[in-house]
Amino acid sequence: MARRIQTLVLLGTGLLVCVALSLVSGSETQGANQSPTANAGPNLSGIVGQAITLDGSGSTDPDGTIVRYHWEQLFPSKTSTTYVTSNPVTLSAPASAVTSFTPQWPGNYRFILTVVDNAGAESSSTVDVTVRFAVSPLPPQGAELDANWFFDDPAYLTWVIPALKRLHITYAVISPYLCMPSRTADRVEYLDPSGSDPRGATVSDDDLKHLINLCHDNRISVVLKPMLNPDWTHPFDRSEMQPTDWNAWFASYQAMIVHYAQIAADTGVELFCIGSENWTTESHTQLWRGVIAAVRAIYHGPITYESCSIRFEGNQWDVKFWDALDYIGVSAFIEGSGTERDPTGRLEDPTLDQMKTNIDRIYTATVGQVAVRYNKKVLFIEAGCCTADWGNCYPSMWNQDQLRTELGKTFSLDYGERSTYFEALLEVVARHPEIEGVFWWELRDLHQLPMDLSVLSEPVATLLSIWYGTATQ
Repeated sequence: MARRIQTLVLLGTGLLVCVALSLVSGSETQGANQSPTANAGPNLSGIVGQAITLDGSGSTDPDGTIVRYHWEQLFPSKTSTTYVTSNPVTLSAPASAVTSFTPQWPGNYRFILTVVDNAGAESSSTVDVTVRFAVSPLPPQGAELDANWFFDDPAYLTWVIPALKRLHITYAVISPYLCMPSRTADRVEYLDPSGSDPRGATVSDDDLKHLINLCHDNRISVVLKPMLNPDWTHPFDRSEMQPTDWNAWFASYQAMIVHYAQIAADTGVELFCIGSENWTTESHTQLWRGVIAAVRAIYHGPITYESCSIRFEGNQWDVKFWDALDYIGVSAFIEGSGTERDPTGRLEDPTLDQMKTNIDRIYTATVGQVAVRYNKKVLFIEAGCCTADWGNCYPSMWNQDQLRTELGKTFSLDYGERSTYFEALLEVVARHPEIEGVFWWELRDLHQLPMDLSVLSEPVATLLSIWYGTATQ
């Protein structure tokens, strides 16, 4: 601010003259304070278990000095599709220009640096650090391919292989669909391509072999899993099947499975799955042993069966023919919080540690014990989580009606909850060496229902590419 003062000056002539002077304060001479510019440095990459340095010393202040630095880790949000890890780290000197941390897990770690100058003005800057394993402890990962897309997406083969490679997926689970005319029918059939839902039609043998060979040409192993679905014109859940004559049903089913076992043998498929979540059939142990013997007479690779979801807490005990298989297969949609039997434990936004604890507890009490009893390795034939608030409580949900029916909740998207669930499951898997494979449900194009189980959607696509890619990839 300028101040005006008056003074008397005695001239040489002896005349007194009044002179007005303006004094300008120093702050007005220099202008208003200019804010500092925070600089968190360029985005970085690092390796699990090795220290990573964050350097904010490039931050500047044009007319003063920076008197305070503050580093803080950011975490995923419900609304952002950008992958940010939920794994917290400890910063060595969060109040210094330069700090460091040592990550224990892969992920995209995001930090914000805030600087304050001597006049109290502040500025912020963010930096991302992509961390990968040097050598991955994770078992091979796969993704479910819907072989029936041949009827729906002519461009399918142009994008599916690049998508698998981008996510570092090494196994493709290919599932030709079969059906029953009704829940009490004594036979298994192909789905009719001319039916009301072309996507549900059974893929032809030639197209199936072409897809298998395409995967092999690109060094992607194959799990062939014929999948019995209800006929779309007579909808029912495959866990509700009650044929009037089980012997006739198994004779029909065995003939169909042996047909696909022959395709598996002819094309060199690496793993054959003899059935998927056929809950009501599992008590017919001797009939299943007949199916297994017939398959082994044709196909000489490893075989498994996919039992019902772990979320039902214990159905794997109902399968009495694990000893005749090479792997214990399971649909691994494990609750991130609460259980089917104890819904009071469900949480809307559980932390990463809470999810890990719950998933590990359920797995150890169910499939983990079965694996010990039968001395078998475990395959997660299906795994994943939908993109929905409360989705961690029912990971396999694929439509909004399920959310309302099972949980009594209204649908809303939650990208952060989904990525946190994937990280929790991966960390549990890494700690259990008996788990030899995780096959994600599913690899589908992005024209999805809002629930979205596709591993091609963000933030999960980036998450998997980081977790399964190593520092040299």
